[in-house]
Amino acid sequence: APYPNSPEGPSVYAFNPYPVCFSSLCNAESTRRAHEDRRELSSLAPDELGVAESEMCDYCKKIQNVNESGRLQRCSRCKAKLYCSKDCQTADWRAGHKLHCFKS
Repeated sequence: APYPNSPEGPSVYAFNPYPVCFSSLCNAESTRRAHEDRRELSSLAPDELGVAESEMCDYCKKIQNVNESGRLQRCSRCKAKLYCSKDCQTADWRAGHKLHCFKS
């Protein structure tokens, strides 16, 4: 049922948990509610959400849980790239990072 006042209740789509109809008032209300929920979720720390904070090595793409293993090492020059080991940092430098690396 695509209408909010249908006997089956409002339509709810998997990607939007709010009632959806074709009126501008209904659309504005569902957008407002979605923004409120995003603001509330973004104000929570990762551990409050039950999600572990993680980082990914820019060379080997290994994902590391920050809470268990600590933070990855940053490129000491540009501070933009993350590496899980000195070997990955060296390999990425030789693979071309040195051409794009500028002191921050």
